[in-house]
Amino acid sequence: MMEATTDPAVQESVGKQMPRDISDDDIFKPKNQPTTETIIAEPHAEKTDLSKDDQPAEGSDDAERPDPEPEEEEASSDASSPEPTGPLQPLYSVLFTDEVTKSGDVICYRIQVTKTGPPQQSWRIERQFEDLEYLEQCLSGGGRSPGVILPPLPPRPVADPQQAEQRSRRQLGADTALVLGDDWQRDCRLMERYLRLLLRHEVLGRDPALESFLAAGEAPVRTLVRRSLLTRLQDGLTGSRATHPDCDEFFQRERVKLNEYEPALQRAAEAFSAVVFAQQRLSNQINHLATALNIGVGSNEGWNGLYHKLNVRFSGALQEYKRGVDLSTASADGTLGQTLELHARYVRSETDMLYRRTGLMMEYEAANRGLEKTKAQRRSAAEEAKQRAEEAFEECSDTAKSEIRALQRLRSTDILSDMAELARSQIHAAQILRAELGRHLDTIRQFTVPEPGQLRRRR
Repeated sequence: MMEATTDPAVQESVGKQMPRDISDDDIFKPKNQPTTETIIAEPHAEKTDLSKDDQPAEGSDDAERPDPEPEEEEASSDASSPEPTGPLQPLYSVLFTDEVTKSGDVICYRIQVTKTGPPQQSWRIERQFEDLEYLEQCLSGGGRSPGVILPPLPPRPVADPQQAEQRSRRQLGADTALVLGDDWQRDCRLMERYLRLLLRHEVLGRDPALESFLAAGEAPVRTLVRRSLLTRLQDGLTGSRATHPDCDEFFQRERVKLNEYEPALQRAAEAFSAVVFAQQRLSNQINHLATALNIGVGSNEGWNGLYHKLNVRFSGALQEYKRGVDLSTASADGTLGQTLELHARYVRSETDMLYRRTGLMMEYEAANRGLEKTKAQRRSAAEEAKQRAEEAFEECSDTAKSEIRALQRLRSTDILSDMAELARSQIHAAQILRAELGRHLDTIRQFTVPEPGQLRRRR
């Protein structure tokens, strides 16, 4: 771990004792969280009170033992930003419909928007992916808190044939001649999840830009967002921010952990995608074999006709097996696959937030050094600059701590629930496939092959 800064003013501001941050064990083994086996076995089970048999008997050591006195909570700098009592109730609910239109490279999606509060209303809007990009630009600027972790925007949908060919080669192999079609259903799920993350966010869920995006009949006019000179200079300082020591141990540990966690999560997402792509290639090869078995060679009479009928039955079994593989692939990608990709992008959003906070810390340190060197006639202006830098830095730190803990809870909940859902869906797909293959196997077993003398070739 890098050595913390020695600036006394900054240490005095944020050097108070901090509570223990959420560790990796807390992320993957959260307290009071059911295990995967429990979720699979009892998905709707609820906690029940102890029965009379479980209560301690009178006169026992457990009954006589007094309850421990609650420990006094240690003071910390989190007092100004308490944990939220519950999830934010979104103002709107969104649902992407199947009505997707494409004209050239322009893809329009129709979204069903419902206002949750009274009076409850519902309407439909049409938006493009570029509208989501503009919404993200609006949410990332405009004087909003730099401590906010923005939900990551999903990848841009494939719109032109060249991109479709590149995606097909990546998923089905470099030598494939098949071009995958538009996967609008998957794109809609990703964009719908992005909007729901925004709506449930403590800060972004009440942002006017998000409300205008959902409530306006027409999409907001997309204006060109030019990067200022200050923004370009700040991007150039990213390297110095990454190596600058942090004055707060909580954020210093988080930065060190992200340096190891980000590549590990990215490798996990890529490895899981490789499994999904392998299943897609297997499905493609099974389809080729089933199609070849349906092609009749020669006449349909005599032994050649029997051979053709047997191949047709075997082809039907292969087509059923292909549908089972496709169902398993879709469930894997729609659960854990998309979640791993989402949180791999989320880690980069958190890293960007930490860079912004480090920039404010460096400005605060510079303001303290400037105040020490300022002459008496300019000391008042230097103190005001130092006060503004301190307030901005502390406000960002308070928001960032709440955001990091909320993201860790979201990540642990998403991964655990999607692993359970993946297990359930895979078991369900295997049960369906077993029943169908058993039916096709019985059909093949009932196929009667006559004796050689019972068939005569027609001449």
